[in-house]
Amino acid sequence: MASRSSRPAVCLLVLGIWCTAPAWSNLPRRTLFGALPVLVAQTARADVITLQQAPLPKAFRDSVVPAAQALKEALEAEEAVGDSFIGEEAEKKLSKLEQKAGQLIQKYGERFISDRGLSDDDPLKKNYVYFLMLEAIDIFEDAVKSEKLPKARKEIIEKLQKVLEVAEQVGVE
Repeated sequence: MASRSSRPAVCLLVLGIWCTAPAWSNLPRRTLFGALPVLVAQTARADVITLQQAPLPKAFRDSVVPAAQALKEALEAEEAVGDSFIGEEAEKKLSKLEQKAGQLIQKYGERFISDRGLSDDDPLKKNYVYFLMLEAIDIFEDAVKSEKLPKARKEIIEKLQKVLEVAEQVGVE
């Protein structure tokens, strides 16, 4: 199996959840200012779709930006603390940040990721900000499940920062 650096991950939409799949990473990837090819699993075949950098619907922007910001702030606070002992007051503050992030991510997921969220053909699913946020959440969930959050924190924070930057660049409809 090739190393991660020689074969960048391609993202797949499987059962409504974005995940990385390095095995099919021979496809070219483009930067923020171009289109990003993404494989979308469909029964026995996969199609390449082009992600758009279109202005965001207001309801989506009003959900994704606070969720990304809150999760980023909570992860940065956890990273700053590290494994060191913190006092009761600092623990309460960190706990509040984590709870806020959890609530906002849950609301975002219910509204935009769950089966009851967007339809399969909703144009928002081809938006670069939507893709980046799904990718950040997927990395976060995988890190939590595998108990490797400390190692993944930096990558998640960078991904969330990218969500915020691109959301700012594309603006609102």
